[in-house]
Amino acid sequence: MADDFERSLERAFSAAPDFPDAALFAAEVQTRLDRAQGLRRVVIGVTGGVGAAIASMQLLSSNLGLRLEEGAASLIRAANGGAAVLDRDAAALFAAPLQGEVLWLVAGLAAVAVTFAATRFADQV
Repeated sequence: MADDFERSLERAFSAAPDFPDAALFAAEVQTRLDRAQGLRRVVIGVTGGVGAAIASMQLLSSNLGLRLEEGAASLIRAANGGAAVLDRDAAALFAAPLQGEVLWLVAGLAAVAVTFAATRFADQV
């Protein structure tokens, strides 16, 4: 008796019946997936734009052009003055402490990395 019942259950559920709105359901699921992918692209684009804006502002506020000009002049003087001047300038360059804009740049990049990791995690869930 139990075997007959199990066989009848297997026959009843071996092939799922086709629903009349299966195509509509598949289209709705595909639309949701496409929308989620579009949202992910927007989030990544916005965070990239914000990161680029932060990096640009930090580069502009750090007087990078002036520092590069001073560094180039220093290198020209070093080339004219000899290896001793070059050694002294290199030591001064590498002995300089980190400034605030470098720390802000690192914090911005860390925030972008966390955002990328979160979107990656959300995509897999």
